[in-house]
Amino acid sequence: MRVWPVVVVWLALSACGRLSFEPLPGIDAGRDATDKDAAERDAEVADTGTRDAMRMDAAPDALSDALVADTGESADATSVDAADAAPTDAATQDADIDAARSDASTNDGAVGTDAALMDAAPTDASASDAEVDGSILQACQLACTNGTCDGNGVCVIDCSVTNSCTNAVICPSNLPCRVTCGARSCRAGVDCGAASACDVTCTGTKSCASVIQCGAGACNVQCGADTCGAGVDCSMSNACAVDCVGNSCASGVTCGTGTCDVSCGIGACNSGVQCGSACRCDVTCLDMSMACVGQTECPDMACETSSGCSGSAPGCDMCL
Repeated sequence: MRVWPVVVVWLALSACGRLSFEPLPGIDAGRDATDKDAAERDAEVADTGTRDAMRMDAAPDALSDALVADTGESADATSVDAADAAPTDAATQDADIDAARSDASTNDGAVGTDAALMDAAPTDASASDAEVDGSILQACQLACTNGTCDGNGVCVIDCSVTNSCTNAVICPSNLPCRVTCGARSCRAGVDCGAASACDVTCTGTKSCASVIQCGAGACNVQCGADTCGAGVDCSMSNACAVDCVGNSCASGVTCGTGTCDVSCGIGACNSGVQCGSACRCDVTCLDMSMACVGQTECPDMACETSSGCSGSAPGCDMCL
């Protein structure tokens, strides 16, 4: 279809003013249709863009919500797990504490048991002492035939009954001996010459009428009133101590080379005290009579006093 001639005619008429310039109906309709299609396409594109934008906007929100939900669930789950685990941990800690206490109690018990065993178990020294004490006691029981043995292994001879022990009282050898003599007892004297130590007490009147013989060990003699008439012989003793009450020890006291300590009451030691050989001698004559003081012999003139002898004077203690 040729349209050029029509266009040329139309343009000529328009130039002459006979025709007005109005769009052709067909051309305008095509243009309208084209514009409508373009508008619809633009609307669709805009609508599509809006929907895509809405989707994009919604997507982050949904993702954020999902993340929040997931985080919440995870946090809740963690909290639940922690809550569930907490009692277990607490129980474990309690169990550990109980176990520690149990161990401590066990250790304390062990320590207490060990301490009790240590306290209960005798030491070697105790066992040794017990053996020694047992042997001493056994030896005393075998030798002390005229007396009894005390817990320390001392032979105890009791002549405290009046007129008892009419024969000489002889202490066993190598044992400590203790003798007690009542009124008119031990009249034949007491012999401690073989004893390791001797302790003699003459309390009753006229007791220990014969001499009291001490041994090499320590000898302690107590003479009551009107006793020990024949005196006391400490010439072998390394440590002699004699107490003569009034009117006793008429024959005096004889000391050896050891220490000698003698006290003489009123009317006692009329024959004096012989301690010239003692390393130290202390004699006290309470009545200061010539019968006691005049008959007493001291280790040195420097040791003489108005009442006897003194071992405290310079040069009078030679036992050091």
